[in-house]
Amino acid sequence: MSNAYLNHLSDREWEAIKIYFEVDYSKGGRPIKHTKRELLEAIFYLLRTGCQWHYLPKDFHHWKTAYTYFKKWKDAHLLRKLIII
Repeated sequence: MSNAYLNHLSDREWEAIKIYFEVDYSKGGRPIKHTKRELLEAIFYLLRTGCQWHYLPKDFHHWKTAYTYFKKWKDAHLLRKLIII
């Protein structure tokens, strides 16, 4: 992934929140190809820029992968927990 698009979630910040991402919210399917940190970076990019899902830069993941995890984490109220932190 190109550094041009990263929100630069620091290692310290990731260490503080990664425990929330250790729970598997999936209902099966293929193994994840990207780290949860990378997926979160893609979601942060979209939230920061207002970019549409379909136009997520190719340096991230396929937009559908990022959206799928966004939806899973949103439904599990995980993103709300991050806002509180």
